[in-house]
Amino acid sequence: MTDGAAGAITPAERTPGIFSTSGLPTARRVELWESHNAATLIGLAVRAPDSLDATELNVRLPRARLARVTGSPHSVERTRDLILRCPADSVVVFLTLRGEARFTADGVALERRRGDALAWETDRPFARTFVRGLEELVVTVPRAELAARSQLRGLASPVITSFGAPAASTAREKGAQACLPSTTESPRPRSRPARRSRPTC
Repeated sequence: MTDGAAGAITPAERTPGIFSTSGLPTARRVELWESHNAATLIGLAVRAPDSLDATELNVRLPRARLARVTGSPHSVERTRDLILRCPADSVVVFLTLRGEARFTADGVALERRRGDALAWETDRPFARTFVRGLEELVVTVPRAELAARSQLRGLASPVITSFGAPAASTAREKGAQACLPSTTESPRPRSRPARRSRPTC
């Protein structure tokens, strides 16, 4: 998509929009957070052990969608069922600014920390957990845009890099060969009762 073309993003649409769960009814925070993300970024199923306190700043560009996200402890999942109902056909990049993010996909588990970035396909299942909350930047780019400007057709495995100090990340593959070198792994947090709803697109 280019400026001036049919369906191009207008300057008004590029104005940042902000959504926050602050002030919303506690019982509906997860539901409304899911609805917002499905409409502006990626459809996700959300679980929150306590009242979800989260804020997202969104910017829509002609060839990408950007978001700055902050939130209290919670977890998200993009399941096969959700992908079928809410396809995105994009590549997503998560850049961690604060906190720790546990990412799992295709039997691989990764711990991401401040300064770490991870790229993955939106239409392949994945899950993320933020035990201590999070602050991150998220970028989604349509696969068609990547294909038109590079030889990248898809991601065979999560692509990771770090923009800060040497990453103390870990990779572990369950039931298959590890695709990334692993270090000492942080213990998994105990599961807790969580609020969950069925997101809609």
